[in-house]
Amino acid sequence: MRLTLIRSSLMLERGFTLIEIVVFIVVLGFLSGMLIPFTVSLRGSSQPPLIQQALDLAQADLEQAVAQRRANGFAGVTAGCTTGLMPSPAFTCTRSLCYVPAGNLNDTSNCATVTSYRRVEVTISHSAIGNVTAVTLFTNY
Repeated sequence: MRLTLIRSSLMLERGFTLIEIVVFIVVLGFLSGMLIPFTVSLRGSSQPPLIQQALDLAQADLEQAVAQRRANGFAGVTAGCTTGLMPSPAFTCTRSLCYVPAGNLNDTSNCATVTSYRRVEVTISHSAIGNVTAVTLFTNY
């Protein structure tokens, strides 16, 4: 009796074709290109809790300035941050006031000229994150 081996077309062949390898490389390159912005943003935000805390502190001081405005009027807002807001000496706060012209509310070149618009800028500083700044505008109406 003679055994004959018949090769079936259903048998799986081992290995990859050149087309499969090229498609894999293209897909891998596309995916890695899409991930680059995410890795860059993760590197830039190494201190999210500190940044959030600085934002909260800046917002709290702006709210104190608004409270001063309500209690004392347009000219009653003072420069200098509210004492007691800083949770640790690592954070420092500065508040600056500047009268600005109606045509350009970001123009801080002539703060001494009294106008009906006052720009209040609060900056919270920390050595690990740098500066976080919050700005608001008061009107004398």
